[in-house]
Amino acid sequence: MEWKQHFDTPKKVAALIIMFFVMFTLGAINYSKGVILPRAQEDLGFGYNDIGIMMGIYYTGFFLSSLFGGYISDKRGIRFMMAGGTIIMIIGLTGTGFSNNFAIFALFYAIVGIGLGTMTIGSNAIVPPIFPQKQGLMFNVMMGVYGIGAFIAPLLLNYLFGVAVSWRTIYIVLGVTLILFAFYTLKAPMPKQTVEKEALDLKQFFGMLKNRQFVLLMLLLTLYVGAEAGFASWLPAYLEGIQLEEARSKGALYLSIFFAVFTIGRLLGGIIVDRYGEKRVIFVFASLAILTFSFAKFGPDSIAILYGVSGAFFSVIFPTAIALATSLFKNAGSALGFLYTAAGLGAMFSTWLVGYMMEFVGVRAGFNLPLFFLIGVVLCTFFIKDQVKEVKRNQEEAS
Repeated sequence: MEWKQHFDTPKKVAALIIMFFVMFTLGAINYSKGVILPRAQEDLGFGYNDIGIMMGIYYTGFFLSSLFGGYISDKRGIRFMMAGGTIIMIIGLTGTGFSNNFAIFALFYAIVGIGLGTMTIGSNAIVPPIFPQKQGLMFNVMMGVYGIGAFIAPLLLNYLFGVAVSWRTIYIVLGVTLILFAFYTLKAPMPKQTVEKEALDLKQFFGMLKNRQFVLLMLLLTLYVGAEAGFASWLPAYLEGIQLEEARSKGALYLSIFFAVFTIGRLLGGIIVDRYGEKRVIFVFASLAILTFSFAKFGPDSIAILYGVSGAFFSVIFPTAIALATSLFKNAGSALGFLYTAAGLGAMFSTWLVGYMMEFVGVRAGFNLPLFFLIGVVLCTFFIKDQVKEVKRNQEEAS
């Protein structure tokens, strides 16, 4: 009966359609890159470093639109963001599908990132005015839909490629399909945005940089997102590069398994964190991610499925680190804004750097980078844990 309350007005129905469509699309596009780009590489004749540059450009577009999208949404409204972001996506996807060289492909791929980031900001802005008492629930459900998109996309793409559908056709058809969604965003009832965002306070940021705990959390999230983005974006290309048997189909399968258990882990992670605490969970799960990644990479091909299984251990690190930040800082909102920015930078640079290393030092050596990033996460957790104990001790002495 409780869920019926979420469908009791046209605005709520429209909000759910938009939110779920955008998050499904975000998950699907974000984690179909690793399956599609090797096909584009063959077609257009560019190397691993070029793929890395394109991934970095994509995340740069997404990052910039996310950074400034909130301000634009406040000024112009949710409908402007949704319709505008969808139109940008249409241009980016169709342009990518018709690209005939690296420069044009990279340009339109950046436009895809900008459009998707804009749509994401718009869909997230719908939640507070429509579901003011259920924001936590709705954001968690949206992340679940994101995971479903990331799970389905690699399997669907693998099937389509198996029946000789080209990557160009997929992007063009998706772009044309979004025209219908653009019309829907123009006609659907939209809420007025009620939450005002604070301007970016650089003085506050530089002040927080003096806090070692804050710097460590920024570094931890940068390294973690670098590991996740580098791993998920490059796994299929890596498996092809080492000539694993049936590499293309297995790459798509392992990615789908990764995001299936990743989504389940996100849903169950809160229970584990409540029982054992944030710092211990980050340390243990990052360590288990290192172990499963290492066994899959350096072990026999017969256990390569552990690439997919590792998603269970990747899953809880990011939200747990965010929860840790909110528990440690009085001005949690500002801290989270800066931490999300650091996470975006991690995705931007890691996807490029993995490609660069695979191009110039070898495929096997280059794909070690996500593993090194995870080791960095574990090291950060050691220091965060020690400092938190000291903070609590000081608080007890002061009281």
